Amino acid sequence: MEKKYKKQGTIVTVIALVQLVGALAIMIAGVMNKCITNLQSNILMGTALLLYWILMDVVEPRVAHRFDGITEAQKKAYPKYVLFDLLGFAGIAYFLLGMGSNQNSSIIGAVIYAVSLKPKQENQKIFMGQVVPQEEAEEEEIPDAEEEEPELIEEKEKRCEEQ
Repeated sequence: MEKKYKKQGTIVTVIALVQLVGALAIMIAGVMNKCITNLQSNILMGTALLLYWILMDVVEPRVAHRFDGITEAQKKAYPKYVLFDLLGFAGIAYFLLGMGSNQNSSIIGAVIYAVSLKPKQENQKIFMGQVVPQEEAEEEEIPDAEEEEPELIEEKEKRCEEQ
C-alpha cells in the first residue's frame, strides 16, 4: 500500500517538474523569437513557480499520505516548511522579475531565497521524519523512574536509608 502512495507522489513530482521545464522552454523560445515581452515571460515563470510550489508542497504530501501517523512536532514543522518554501520561491520570482530591468535591486530576491533555504530545509527534514526535533530528543533522553534498572533503584534506596 505504501508503494502505491509513493508512486502517486512521484507522479505529482514529475508533473511539477515537466510543467516548470515546459514554461521555461516556452519563455526562452518566445524571448528568442521576440514573440513575448518581458512582462509576459515574468508572468509565465511566476505562474509556473507558483504552480510548482502548490504541486510539491500542498498536493504531493496529501497524495503520498505523508500526514498519516505523523507526530505533533511534524505537524508543527509542516506549515513552517511550506511558508519558508513559499518565501524562497517569492525571492526567486523577485530576482527573475528584476533581471529584465536595469535596477540592481533584484539581488534582494536571491538573498531572500538564500536566507529562507536553511529554515525551510530544517523544517522539511522534521516533517519528513528524517530528523528528530531538538525538543523531542531532549524528552526522550530523560528516563522515567520506572524505566531505571532495579539495581540502581535499590542503590538509591540504600543511600536514602543511610542518610
